Amino acid sequence: MKRIRSYRPLPAGFTVKRQSNPAVFLSNSSLDWYKLTENTRHVLNGLMTSSAKKQMEEALKEHPDLDRLNGYKTISGIVGEISRDPKNFESIETMKQIIEEYAPLEIV
Repeated sequence: MKRIRSYRPLPAGFTVKRQSNPAVFLSNSSLDWYKLTENTRHVLNGLMTSSAKKQMEEALKEHPDLDRLNGYKTISGIVGEISRDPKNFESIETMKQIIEEYAPLEIV
């Protein structure tokens, strides 16, 4: 899990759009793990999609900014690595941490 926190400061292209520590409502139900899995994947997929869209928009410009393109690729790499690691989805605490860390972010 330290891999998530190791990307401070944020790479170029990330900005905070909301308050940190978004609310994660759990009901102590047996479905909490599934809810968090879906929420975590939703947050990560949203960042991946935004990054890919921004990367394409920048690449189509007449004079693309290579630093921004590299920043978007870095973002995709970070989020993809987190999304592909099954250990990140094994515990409720880990998924909460991912949501708290990445839900407030927006790609600009």
